[in-house]
Amino acid sequence: KAVLAKGKVMAIGTSKELKLQFGTGYHLKVLLRSAAPATCKNFLSQLVVNSVPGASEDAIDEAERSQAKDAPSEVRYCLPYHEIDRYGTLFEAIDVRADELHVEEYELAMTSLDDVF
Repeated sequence: KAVLAKGKVMAIGTSKELKLQFGTGYHLKVLLRSAAPATCKNFLSQLVVNSVPGASEDAIDEAERSQAKDAPSEVRYCLPYHEIDRYGTLFEAIDVRADELHVEEYELAMTSLDDVF
């Protein structure tokens, strides 16, 4: 694939190469049960940041935040590509504490080319 800007080639490579070179990392989305206390989100954030160096919480737009009262709350994190070896430990820790943290589900996705460019 080639990325063009104003008629000039800016980057060339496979989708994965472009994502690794220009992307921000993997995106972890965690859904917490609607009854989850705020302390669960705080503890989850500490768990993510302590397990994966360089991880950061992603901001969620207000329009996305406004949900029904019984809808799960969503927390998003960006996990750096170069720390992928630590992801397994993080997922195991989330699985072990899922009930305690009120985790309904979580998913991991790679940065899309639309996000990159």
